[in-house]
This record gives sequence, structure tokens and C-alpha cells, in this order.
Amino acid sequence: MTDPHDQDDPELSALACRALSRELIPTTEAEVRRAEAAGEEFTGELPPRLRQLGERAPLTAAEPGAQSARVVSLADERARRFGWGTHLVAVALGAAAASVLFVVASREPQSTPATGASVEPRIVPLEAAAEARAEAPILLPARESCGAGCCAGKECKAAKPELRECPSGRSCIPCRPELTQARYRARVSALTPLGDAARVLASIPAGGAEACVRAGAAREECVVMQAEGSGAPPWTSLALPISAQDLLAGLQLRIVARGVAKPLAEWQSPVPVSPTLLCRGLSLRPKAGEVPFGVISVFLDDAYFVEIDRAATVAPLLTLGRRIDARGASLRVFETRRQEDAGFSLVLGPLEHGAAEKQRWTLLEAGLPARVTLGEEHVGEPRAIER
Repeated sequence: MTDPHDQDDPELSALACRALSRELIPTTEAEVRRAEAAGEEFTGELPPRLRQLGERAPLTAAEPGAQSARVVSLADERARRFGWGTHLVAVALGAAAASVLFVVASREPQSTPATGASVEPRIVPLEAAAEARAEAPILLPARESCGAGCCAGKECKAAKPELRECPSGRSCIPCRPELTQARYRARVSALTPLGDAARVLASIPAGGAEACVRAGAAREECVVMQAEGSGAPPWTSLALPISAQDLLAGLQLRIVARGVAKPLAEWQSPVPVSPTLLCRGLSLRPKAGEVPFGVISVFLDDAYFVEIDRAATVAPLLTLGRRIDARGASLRVFETRRQEDAGFSLVLGPLEHGAAEKQRWTLLEAGLPARVTLGEEHVGEPRAIER
């Protein structure tokens, strides 16, 4: 079937016949490309009868001007609209790609104009640059100076004479210690026997006498009771950290013989945390009934540690520790209870809570997996870091 009006334009009639051999309008990109390759397009002004359709269509608000009845080639229109833009985009992409390629060059001393020699940049592989950064020294923040809000310690200018030198080893103690997050680890001295205590302790098998400490509702912890002058270490640190609230609820000390229910001597009292306590500690006199049994000193040390990293062996932690300038803080390697994978830990401390958090952030920014702990997994005496 043919339209008699198509006889007015043979070219349009031929195009219509070719189009009717398949779908009238290409519906996929591939069909459009095939149609363009085959030259199946019409350019120029529409025939008068087809132009009438456009003339009858009303203009909309989005089409304020007169509509053209000219049909144009899609390829020509693409070239007209996007030809220069395409080249500009290609240039921009090329420049962006070039910008991500860079050379790390070290600046060598420039030669004098008299020699006329040029200096070639030294190419440093990115891997080597990353390793150099990884091996860079790590400088930890120094402890804050003792300000006006202090009451004890040799660095505290406002301290009273009796609190300027602290047997506990603390050098700067604030007038109002932070008690909410504070945790302490009791350090117990050897016993100085009084009265008949020396004879009683001598009758107990070696290692059978113990000093047991409990604070508040916390569990009791016992360590071997050392007698003064026995050659044993003069101080023993308890593993269990205690809080200021536990101490205020009551501190209890018992001297016991292992396997005997009745204690040899005991002492108990509430202990409020104060600058004097943190400086001078406690001098306890446990009694056997009403008779003093001996004298034991107890100091409260800060209990927080910053665990810097863990490893299955000691050597890598020692290497890492030598990169860290702890600015006088204690940096050591502890054995831990986790022997199956990471049995050793590089730690900083002990510290009070605020200082531990500050150091943790410095180490995290240096790329180390630091975290604050209470040292619950530490076993035995630590290994020092030699420089």
C-alpha cells in the first residue's frame, strides 16, 4: 500500500519503503547505528503535507518561538554541538591522568654556575617512602608541668613542707584528684615484725604467710608476705586495681597462714583519697587481737597502661620500643596470659587515666593500635627497653 501524496517526493517515498521492511522507528542503539550506517536518514525541509502537522500543533510555554520544519542529520547535529566539547573533555582527562603520576625527588645541593653541571632528581619508590615514615621516631607528649592547682610533690611550688618530698614517688599531685575514672594498684611493703610476730612468722613454712588486701566489694587478693631483711624484694604490687569508691567503703588487710582460717593479724578502715594519701601512703599496724603484729606500708600507684602493640615474640616489640621517645615515662614489654597468638605486649605506664588517653591518641595518629588497659593480663616482671 502506498500513499498517493508520497509521489510528490520520490526520496521520501523510498525512505519510507525501506523503513517499512523492519520496525518503523529504531528502538535500540544498535538499530540506530545500523540505520545511520545504511544512510537511512532524511535531511532538509519536510514536505508540505507533513509540515501541516507541525503547523497545527499549538505552542507551549516551554516553546516560545516558531518551530522549524527542517529535518537534520543526527551525526551532523552531534558534531555541531559536541565537537569542540569532546576535544576539551579529552584534554582535561589527559591532564588529570598525568597529574596522578608523580616523582619523589630529593633535593641535592645545586652545582655552582661555574661548573655548569645539572642535578638529576633521585627517584624514590613509594614503598621505600612508606617504610621510611614507618621507621620514623615517635615523640610522645611530655607530662604537663605542675601548675597552680597542686598540693604535693617535689615539682609543686605550693606544697607544704611535709608534702614536698613524696615517699610514693609522685612529683606532682593535684589538690583535687580526679576520682571518677581513677584506678589504683596497691603496692605493699615487707612486714616489719613487732612483739612476738617474728617468732610466729619463723614457725610458718617459707612462703606460707600471706598478706591479703580487699577494698570495698572487690575480691580479696593475697601475695606472699615478705619479712623485712629476708632478702626478698621490699615491695609487691597487687594485680587487682581498686577505685576511690572501694577505698572509701573500707580497706582491709589480713596477715594469714595459708590453710589456716583464723588470721594472724588484721587491720580495717575507710580510706578517703587525698593529696596526703597519694604522697605519703598508708602506714598500717595490723593487730593480733589487741597486740600490734607489725608495720606494713601501702602506696597507691596509678593503674592505667597504654598497650602500644602485641606480638608473638619479644624482638619486634623491642625494635618498636626503641623508636618511641616516652619522655621519661616507663616503657616496657610484659608477658601476657594470651600465649597462643600474641603472648607479649609493649606498654607505657602506669599512668593516670587522663594522661593515658592523651598518649593513646598520639600513638593512634602514628599508626599504632594503641589502647588503654588496666594490665589485667600482665604476667610477672616486665622487660625494660634498652636504648
